[in-house]
Amino acid sequence: MKWSLLLAALALMVASSDGRTLFVDPTGRVGSKTLADSVAMANAGDQIVIMPGSYTGVTVDRSLSISGSGRVAIKGNGNSALIIGATGCKISNLYIEGSGPSPGLIIKSSDNVLVNCNFKGGLDGIDVWGINNTISDSRIDASLGIRLVSSKNIVQNDTFNGEKGIQIGNSSENVIKGCRFLTSQGIEIASSDNNRIDMNSFSGTTFGITLFKSVHNSLTENELSGSYISGLDLLESSGNNLTGNLLNGCKLGISLRQSDKNNLTDNRCSSNERAGVYLNGSLGNLLFGNFLSKNGNGILLAASEKNTIMSNVASGNTYGISLRGSKHNVLKNNSMKANLYNLRIDSGSKFVPVQDDFFQDVDASNLVEGKPICYLVGDRERVVDEDCGFVGLIECKNVSVSNQTISNSSAGVLLVGSADCRVENCTFRQSEAGVWMINSKNCTAKKCQSVSCKTGFFATKSSVDHFEDDVATNSSEIGFKIEGSSNLTLIGSQAFGCKVGISIKNSPLCRLLDCTLTRNKDAGLELASSLDCTLQGVKSALNKEGISIVGSNGCRINDCNVSANSQNGLALIQLSNAQVTRNMASTDGQGIYIQTAKNVQIGGNNLSANIRYGLRMSMSSGCNITDNTFVRNLISGINLVDCNGNYIYHNVFYFNVYQNAADNGDNHWDFGPKIGGNYWSDFKATGNPGDVPRQIPSHGMDRYPFRDPGAWR
Repeated sequence: MKWSLLLAALALMVASSDGRTLFVDPTGRVGSKTLADSVAMANAGDQIVIMPGSYTGVTVDRSLSISGSGRVAIKGNGNSALIIGATGCKISNLYIEGSGPSPGLIIKSSDNVLVNCNFKGGLDGIDVWGINNTISDSRIDASLGIRLVSSKNIVQNDTFNGEKGIQIGNSSENVIKGCRFLTSQGIEIASSDNNRIDMNSFSGTTFGITLFKSVHNSLTENELSGSYISGLDLLESSGNNLTGNLLNGCKLGISLRQSDKNNLTDNRCSSNERAGVYLNGSLGNLLFGNFLSKNGNGILLAASEKNTIMSNVASGNTYGISLRGSKHNVLKNNSMKANLYNLRIDSGSKFVPVQDDFFQDVDASNLVEGKPICYLVGDRERVVDEDCGFVGLIECKNVSVSNQTISNSSAGVLLVGSADCRVENCTFRQSEAGVWMINSKNCTAKKCQSVSCKTGFFATKSSVDHFEDDVATNSSEIGFKIEGSSNLTLIGSQAFGCKVGISIKNSPLCRLLDCTLTRNKDAGLELASSLDCTLQGVKSALNKEGISIVGSNGCRINDCNVSANSQNGLALIQLSNAQVTRNMASTDGQGIYIQTAKNVQIGGNNLSANIRYGLRMSMSSGCNITDNTFVRNLISGINLVDCNGNYIYHNVFYFNVYQNAADNGDNHWDFGPKIGGNYWSDFKATGNPGDVPRQIPSHGMDRYPFRDPGAWR
């Protein structure tokens, strides 16, 4: 009964056909037993209907319609399963199984149609050498699904599995539409132009769509998700249109590398790890109307210039729009909101900032949290007092910025190459830097507050700048950061609850006057490789370390209070010719720690009640330690380890708990019979000074100790 119904259906097919209908049946009940025999008997325009079964492949050298009835498998047996050499063929409802290095199907001719087929196995599923062919509604499972090396072909509504879906090379005017790519890499286009990739879906791990040295292609309304390195990736490609695509969960959503004059319009990029849209070394591109959310960067430019970024919305990203080492770009009508940092403009390097990287055309049509961006280039004699979301002063002179409240910015106020500018009475919150001065001269930040920023106030490659009565609170990195600058002054400024209160590196002749540094996680003040700096009246308390000075010769630390720090109150390491006078270092882990130093003057300090030592020195020489008070330190007043040639006299050692002093080196504990030595609470001297020596534990001797404390004054 089933066989008669099948014959009746076939009779209807024969009756409706213009040409003959031939049958292939491995049982011999109807037609030929092999596909090759049917093709050999067929004339152009005939149909071949294949009964269920497995068949050896064939070359089709005349225009035929070949379709399967039921499950029909065509196998290559080491070669291609089908080779289409004639034009106008239609292949449908077949399972085509390639094997070995040959493609499962090769289309050498034009105007052919493949529909509702399944391809499996082999390195390549289909190679298309001819033009104007259509492959639709098929499933292709191969290392490479389709290789297109010709033009004007259509691939539509197909599903791809394997390593790479489609490879297009030296071809034009092909259309890939409505396909589903479950391959590691979706589509690769090389040296090709005017192809259209529309309304496809992609989910893979390497690249979604790549263009290499390709121009004037259109990528429209595709959906890409998964863990792609880059969803849409253009390398050395120009004049392409990327419109209305949706990219989610990639490392980079859209990436342009050395690619110029492309249009990126109305794309939606979300949850991409590094950036929604990324340009590197790319010139003259248009980014218009894109929506960017929950990415590392909404838009990130690196070493890219003269691009236009217009009418984009960046929301909920780590960085909204980032211009890094990228110059002369145009930003208009963009909206940035609810990003961790809305706008970032810098040189993209922690090394020397390049001033030209900050020359951008950014007008007030751009909004940050609903506030305009105030980005001034070359302005003079101006006051910025409108409510801004970001302020940039680039090569400005005598411009004042006042009464701003700016949050979630890379820099609240950015000064580059500017002179005689002032930032006053401003508040910055949750930004990478509150105020950032680069290559600036004689600029001032006064009475400003930074709250919960990475760095509160930052100056690099600047000179004669001032931070006056500014406050940095809860900076996750540094309250005040000075690098590669000179002659800077911090006066009356405060840092509370930061990781480091103040950090000064490679910055000579700086002055810190009456600053307060409290409860910072690491150091209140770090000073490194900065010559001839002055610390006067600084209070650094309740930090891990009060003040740390490394490799900074000629520094002066006077009238400071470095108390209640868990490690050192004051640490001096690898320096010479420093002056440490009239300071208070008490209730620290140890008051003053000196290592590998020379010619340090330590005088008039109160080093008392510290948990370990009042003063501990190692591998240091040529220092003078005079007129200091060491009272009730829990281990000892002074501990000298591997030191020599230091002079210690006119100091008061009073009831230090374990011992008043210890020395294993060759040092001088007095300055002769007229000047005398020190007062010791645990030794009864005979005069002021006396002549009965006091032995120093381990090594050394005070030959002329005093009977009364301070009798030398």
